[in-house]
Amino acid sequence: MRLVVEFTQHGRYLDKPWEGEIRAEKGVHKAISPSLAMHLINQGRAIAVFEEDGTPRTVYDSEDFNKQMERKQ
Repeated sequence: MRLVVEFTQHGRYLDKPWEGEIRAEKGVHKAISPSLAMHLINQGRAIAVFEEDGTPRTVYDSEDFNKQMERKQ
């Protein structure tokens, strides 16, 4: 499971070493691991994205949220 966050600043982050680097632009939504999400939220570098019912938006590892977002833009 991954959490969807909105980045509040530009940056490069390493979520899982085997997945490579994440390049983030301010305002972009990405699905990342819960541990990196909490780290970035605590540092003020990202904010959590919530569903309409108030629960955090999550994506299963088998879903490719990041590629879906690229296609929509």
